Amino acid sequence: MRFAVAALILFCIASSGAAELKLIKVNPLKLGEKLIFTVSALGAYLGDQIISIDKTVDYQGQKAVQGGGSIKSSEFVAAVYSLNDREITYFLPGNMSPLYNEKWIKEGDWIDRMYFYFLPGKVEYKHDKGGGAIKTLPYEGDVIRNFYTLIQVVRLVDYDYYIQNKLNIEILYLFGETVTKTVFKPQYKTINFKGKQKGVIYLEEVGGMNFQVTLLNSPERIPLILKVPSYSANSQSINFDVELKSYVPGLKPMVE
Repeated sequence: MRFAVAALILFCIASSGAAELKLIKVNPLKLGEKLIFTVSALGAYLGDQIISIDKTVDYQGQKAVQGGGSIKSSEFVAAVYSLNDREITYFLPGNMSPLYNEKWIKEGDWIDRMYFYFLPGKVEYKHDKGGGAIKTLPYEGDVIRNFYTLIQVVRLVDYDYYIQNKLNIEILYLFGETVTKTVFKPQYKTINFKGKQKGVIYLEEVGGMNFQVTLLNSPERIPLILKVPSYSANSQSINFDVELKSYVPGLKPMVE
């Protein structure tokens, strides 16, 4: 899903690991859930992005969950630059740590497939294009997440603990092919979302490029809005707005 990476990439490379997160005791995420977002920039609709929690799988003897992601350009954008990317992630349901991520990339004339293996202290990955040589990215810390599990794990954080103790949240993750650390300051607030007042959990990046996440303050912790600055080809800062379009709740508990 390289379009999402290109559109949402951050340039705050981690110099050290992040402390493991304090999570809520009851995991509300369920198999079958689907989140559909619109992605826009400078007021122009670029396409839809889908994030789903699909099924349980056995991965190298471990009980894991398969999550999916895809993004497809709108007809207007496709007339200039066509893209249709998708990916899967296998992750442990307890702390949302990824085990394996596979991406199918179709952007213009570029067609590729990427494989990421998340191992203690390192991530190994390769491309079909370019001979399939394995590259290694080392990291420091207990857990590194990919973008899929980053978006899911922020739904499980114990925000009462962090807000009451005035603590920031640090998450180490792999964005594209770069080890990145983001530090969020959380707060509770009320916003107007599609004409209705909503109580939300608002995360704003400290330092970095002001990455923002807004979650509905409900048991499901549904992501409503992501605002992720990036740089365009001419090095101008651009805000990419990712907004919830529709939500299909899951039916079966992800964690039995």
